[in-house]
Amino acid sequence: MNRIILVRHGEPDVHISEKIGGGEIPSFLETYNQAPLKSDSYPCEKLLDIVRHAIVCCSTLPRSVDSARRCGVSPDLIDPIFCESIPSHFQSNLIRLRPKSWLLMSRMLWLAGFSLHG
Repeated sequence: MNRIILVRHGEPDVHISEKIGGGEIPSFLETYNQAPLKSDSYPCEKLLDIVRHAIVCCSTLPRSVDSARRCGVSPDLIDPIFCESIPSHFQSNLIRLRPKSWLLMSRMLWLAGFSLHG
């Protein structure tokens, strides 16, 4: 039986609790996207068993490729099509929120049809 299994990458080594303005989202995402994995971020045994017999596809982000390598495999395909899109955001820095709060708000606004700067 053929299956497609989606696996989230390991945890990036980046500080995400500092509040940022909407206009700072692109630079925050650049830092986040280039961050390596945390040194203690390793896959579970079940995942290791699955990937040994799988075709592994990764985004071009370091955390994605590093996650595959930490599973003991070289990706069969590395392509930017697997990267997440930049979330919608405001250019103003008047409101400052934690990145996770911005992401949640951006996704809710996106579902309502808002796509500014995304």
